Amino acid sequence: MTPRLRAALAAIASWVPAGVLLASPPGRWHDLPATVATHWGTSGRPNGFTGTNTTWTVTLAATLLAGAVAIAAAATAKRFGLGSRLLLGAAGGVGGAAAGLWLVIAAATAGAGSAADARLGWGLVWFFLGLAYGIPVYALAGPQPATREPFESVTPDAMPLGPTQQAAWTTVLRSPLLIGAAAAALLVGALATATIAPRPWTWAILVIPAAVLLTLAEVRVSADRRGLRLTAGLLRLPFKRIPLHRIARASVEHIDPLRWGGWGYRIVVPDRSAFVTRSGPGLVLDLTNGHRFAVTVADPEVPAALLNALRDREPVDM
Repeated sequence: MTPRLRAALAAIASWVPAGVLLASPPGRWHDLPATVATHWGTSGRPNGFTGTNTTWTVTLAATLLAGAVAIAAAATAKRFGLGSRLLLGAAGGVGGAAAGLWLVIAAATAGAGSAADARLGWGLVWFFLGLAYGIPVYALAGPQPATREPFESVTPDAMPLGPTQQAAWTTVLRSPLLIGAAAAALLVGALATATIAPRPWTWAILVIPAAVLLTLAEVRVSADRRGLRLTAGLLRLPFKRIPLHRIARASVEHIDPLRWGGWGYRIVVPDRSAFVTRSGPGLVLDLTNGHRFAVTVADPEVPAALLNALRDREPVDM
């Protein structure tokens, strides 16, 4: 079975929770009232209630969004590798949790005959089984494929520049993985606010990290006589600046996200940091203080050669 087929099957499996919701609408439950219990206190008695149709619609929307994220992850599986497979598993887990939540709420309320008398009991296991559904979806997406042996660090020759000649290079990085993670955070926040915990502060818990993820989902990378700069594309906010005089060498290396701490902006150890959107070739800067910084870009040989040429014309900061 090819990796592409496995990713497609995992995406299809991520739509099973939506099928469960569509197969169990409010009208299919006997004696299900117009209002269901959606939150329980420490005493075990319900203390939060939501309209039955609203609860079903919100959980269905959650499964549909999770399925859409799974399709995007499957479409980018070849490029983003492990990141896409993790996103497929997360989509399966979020969709499964939403479907399990509806089953728990509907079964508890219908079994009691009224929302006020609903009790969770062992029915809560459906929620956790739904959450665990992400595990087989991830497994179906396939193992980490064999990768080419990472090439050694290569330092490109300095770009030929005249004594007064200037040059600049820029590119924009977009990360579907970070966008998908932000969407999942917003989805969980919406689901929790509308059903389990209808309180304003529950939004803040997930909206804030989602906003950070969306901010870093598009990043502009620039290299010129000032050095290297990374700017958050949505807010035009510079979040990483490395002056030219602090760069000892610019090289090209194979970037493995797991070896650099994951995806996004990572600080692996105090002397190593990176901005990673995928696995593959990346620009690596060795700094004069012994630290290293990496960023995954297409054709990293160009900015590396440019920075080396500009650095050779500047005094090195020791």
